[in-house]
Amino acid sequence: MAGHGASVIGDKMIIFGGVIPAWLKSGKKITTTLLQVNDNHVINCQDIEETRINTIFQNRWRTHNLATIVVGAESGDVTKYTSEYCGLFSKAGVQPKQKLSKFVITEDAMLPPGTPLNAMHFQIGQHVDVFGKTIDYGFEGVVTRWGFKGDGRKHHGATKFHRRPGSIGQSRKSGGPMKGRKMAGHMGSERTTMRALKILRINTKNNLIFVQGQSVPGPIGSWCYIFDTLRETK
Repeated sequence: MAGHGASVIGDKMIIFGGVIPAWLKSGKKITTTLLQVNDNHVINCQDIEETRINTIFQNRWRTHNLATIVVGAESGDVTKYTSEYCGLFSKAGVQPKQKLSKFVITEDAMLPPGTPLNAMHFQIGQHVDVFGKTIDYGFEGVVTRWGFKGDGRKHHGATKFHRRPGSIGQSRKSGGPMKGRKMAGHMGSERTTMRALKILRINTKNNLIFVQGQSVPGPIGSWCYIFDTLRETK
């Protein structure tokens, strides 16, 4: 496939905490993250002209001559969805999906509705981009959020100051904290893409993909998106 390839929605599995060890042929021990492709099917496709007409945002999709594909994952119970939602899957001839996402692809990568997508779409040694939402930690202080050391002294008159940020501004110039100052606040729940993760192993029986490292964003059991990488790799 040229350019953007057809993409697959994945689900990070709960096996040994989601990260399991592996050994290379040289005997070196590495960590891998386990991803499972759960019941993915092509729901709909739009060619380049249809994408230009129906896309009301992302102008670069129009200028780069890209088509779109809608992929559904994890079949659900028909009785739990409205008839309008179930009608979206009549063309593909599959059960209603719990998750729907649209991806941009090149026109030569278009697939007919109803085509199943599995781990065999990728190859061992290939590099992929994984997109997901990071773990939501809620409101955190500067020690947890930014790694501040804090004031660990137990004496010298320090009262309830052990995890505080210290001085945050000055009396001159602005007379307050500068923009971008590292302070306490909401941590996590941000959309992040990890680039060029290498596929070390593929289990076709259970649709499992083993990628090198433990940098896949999101908590265990959360949805993530797997793409053919856009970064040049050696």
